[in-house]
Amino acid sequence: MASSACGLQNALITIYSGAVIRTTHTTGIFTDLGIMLGSKLRGEPFDKRKALLFLVIICGLL
Repeated sequence: MASSACGLQNALITIYSGAVIRTTHTTGIFTDLGIMLGSKLRGEPFDKRKALLFLVIICGLL
């Protein structure tokens, strides 16, 4: 529950601060992907280039 709360806080801060991309830590990338998927479910456009960039960064970290 604590990690879910931290993820939710991280996502809300990202949305309200208007951050474009955050690559300081792996969880931030997953948070950004989650925000993008949530936006897609609400009917907003999905930025495939940004999602691809996040996937490349994740693969590079692995």
